Amino acid sequence: NMSGFVCPSCNHEEKIFAPSSGGAEEMCAKMHVPLLGRIPLDGHVARAGDAGLPLSQLSPDSKVAKAVDAVITRILEQTDK
Repeated sequence: NMSGFVCPSCNHEEKIFAPSSGGAEEMCAKMHVPLLGRIPLDGHVARAGDAGLPLSQLSPDSKVAKAVDAVITRILEQTDK
């Protein structure tokens, strides 16, 4: 679920998509699955891919890296059930 854009200069996250009716949450509820998280749009993702590096190595403290880690944690929690 795209949650916003992270400014590369100041790290501020800006909501660039108009809020909707909670589409991701609604879809997950209808499918009886948990929403795993929201990943912000961030240029670090493309740069890490271009460099052949995992995002966690190129920019471990970025909002997007932390969001991805949180999603991975949720996946592991769900698969450990």
